[in-house]
Amino acid sequence: MISKRRRQTTHHHHHPIVMILLCCLGTLLLCVVTTQGFEFQHDFDPKICAKDVEKCTTTNDMWYKCPISCSNHLEEEGAMAEERDDPEQFYHLKTTKSDGSPFSLEDNEGYVTLFAALPLLPGMSQYYYDAIEHIAQVYKYTLVPMILPIVVEGNSNNSLDALPPKTNSKTILLENGSTSNPVLQYLVTRQVVAGNPTLKLTLNRPTIFLVSHTGMYIEQLAAPSMELMERRIKVHEWAMSKGDL
Repeated sequence: MISKRRRQTTHHHHHPIVMILLCCLGTLLLCVVTTQGFEFQHDFDPKICAKDVEKCTTTNDMWYKCPISCSNHLEEEGAMAEERDDPEQFYHLKTTKSDGSPFSLEDNEGYVTLFAALPLLPGMSQYYYDAIEHIAQVYKYTLVPMILPIVVEGNSNNSLDALPPKTNSKTILLENGSTSNPVLQYLVTRQVVAGNPTLKLTLNRPTIFLVSHTGMYIEQLAAPSMELMERRIKVHEWAMSKGDL
């Protein structure tokens, strides 16, 4: 288990490691190797998937059959935000887990935080829950994964048990909520410094936030593939090993 490290004084110029994070938004060209997870990273038939992408938020098995096509259909260029004045305020936030117990983010310091705002849409929410849990098991010593299921009004998949807790799960499943969740509100209100300045949180796709282990940098990804999530986590891990961010 890695030890937690307190934030060191940071100067207001960008260190080369920080520039890697800022310049590599959305790229799949980083020289890192992702883990095995075939069912999350391959379309069963690219031609059929391309024809049926409009079903990605309405059909229960579409994401499992066509994860690449669905991600490409809903994906948008990501953004990087930062909190330089008081990054440790992130670790003062509190929220509620799916079992009703309170959860404080103070234990996240020293780890990369993956926070998924996950609209409860058919198939999509289950797919990302499974994909994030796969990632959580692989990066269990450097990553704290959290999922906020978001109720989508008028959708039949909004029952409280839409995302039941998994046995021996490494993912922190929060109670069903909305865009007013305090952690989500904090993340979407940080100043964007690179990438897509118009990227918005929408309820037709998942939004994944990766928060650096000091809380200073917040990366926002819209409907990312599992491969992209892993590659971005790898970059944050590399930065951690250099004692930056």
